[in-house]
Amino acid sequence: MSQVQALDIEQRLHPLTIFYKLIISAPQLLLILYLTVIRGDVTQLINILIIVLWAFIAFPFIFLNYYFFTFSITPKEIRIRSGVLSRRQRIIPIDKIQNIEVTQNFLQRLLSIAKVTIETAGESGVEANFEFVSKTYAEYIRETIKNYKKLSDLQNSQIQDGEIKQDFKEDSVTANPIFAMSIKECIIYGALRFRPVLFAIVIWLMGTAQQFYILPEYWDIDLKDLSSLFDNINELELIFLIGGLIIASSVLSILLDIILTINQYYGFKLFQEIDKLQAEHGLLSRRKFTIPLKKLQMIVMRSNFIMRKFNLWGLMLETAGFQEAHKSSKTALPLANINTIINLSDKILSINFDNQFLQVSRKTIRRAMVRYAFIFLSFILPLTFISIHSLWLFALTPFLYFAAVLTYKNRGYMIYPNKLQIKQGYFFQKISIIPIQKIQTVHVVESFFQRRLGLATLHIDTAALQSSVDASIIDLDRQTAYNLAKEIMYHFHNKTKLD
Repeated sequence: MSQVQALDIEQRLHPLTIFYKLIISAPQLLLILYLTVIRGDVTQLINILIIVLWAFIAFPFIFLNYYFFTFSITPKEIRIRSGVLSRRQRIIPIDKIQNIEVTQNFLQRLLSIAKVTIETAGESGVEANFEFVSKTYAEYIRETIKNYKKLSDLQNSQIQDGEIKQDFKEDSVTANPIFAMSIKECIIYGALRFRPVLFAIVIWLMGTAQQFYILPEYWDIDLKDLSSLFDNINELELIFLIGGLIIASSVLSILLDIILTINQYYGFKLFQEIDKLQAEHGLLSRRKFTIPLKKLQMIVMRSNFIMRKFNLWGLMLETAGFQEAHKSSKTALPLANINTIINLSDKILSINFDNQFLQVSRKTIRRAMVRYAFIFLSFILPLTFISIHSLWLFALTPFLYFAAVLTYKNRGYMIYPNKLQIKQGYFFQKISIIPIQKIQTVHVVESFFQRRLGLATLHIDTAALQSSVDASIIDLDRQTAYNLAKEIMYHFHNKTKLD
């Protein structure tokens, strides 16, 4: 019996599924054992009862879930039977499948098993998870479903004389990737990524480390004694102390980001198919996924103020059809030269990028200045109550104006008959490119503070399901916002008629 025929009959998951699920549930049991055995709390019958329940209920339940889960794959559909107390059958038409992902975490790679996730365009997003099959079998399932879907798509298309001119079994994926990241590029990306959340995590870790006397004693600062610290230390020592803390934290956060980036994007490769892109990446956890270009809603280019100095950007593709919990945002290029991104957008995605933008209203500067001043004062005023030495921080006030000007200069938009481009952000810049025909709704919002200045925000929504709003042109003159809304809908209706 061939492998293709073998998928027609009911299949079970890999036997190591039982072992894996027992391992991931073991930490709960270890905690109970710690309380009952190591701490000697044997008199707590509740803990002993929990162990008994785990042994006589959890393990059989894991085994029965494995035993009653079966699946079969035919050229028309996928059938899945599952459930212990209540039985359930799911039927997934092949031609409704949008994406098939094969993922492995570190433990799964050690066991040579993988998870296969099948997604459709329905509201539920993920329709099926095969947890778990062997890595080789997961790839075979993925390729088989892809081939069946190609056949279904060809049969549903209008083909002259009813002849299929392309063999659906031929793999249209290019042998060589159209883009790949080396380990050096992963290191560069990690070093330039600049994620403030990691800086905060490092500060927290350093504070935790101080509890174990790992760091020097003068780094152990109690907020209650902060006033006495300012009184007992001169300004030069304070500057060196704060500067040293910032430098050390920055270096450690960069090193942490490099490690996380290598783990996430190691071996990143992007392949091209006829109507989709395929990508794979990961070191400890390996992931393979498909980006259906037919479902493409929006292109998002991201960069920060450091990466832009080197003309480096990242490219995200927003697609429709997946639930928000399984985000429809797919990384096409984690880090690449701007020319590489423009060429990919032009040749593969058929969306040209033009670095021309119209400015929003100059009143943006006034609004941003007020907002930044409020944030600045809410941070500085509490410090002045702790120590009078904090008053020198008010010398930074002029920088608020420059920050407001940067906010204004880095907001822009441009409308074309076939696309809309929106730019915003300086430290973390985002450029959204939305095909006109993909726009779902356009609405103008005037906040209380905007109405006082005659401003408004134009919100653009697509079917990307990332949020209620996909892109916004903030702080337009009120009349300009309403005129742009009309212009966008004019291009939309004309594009729809042409299509």
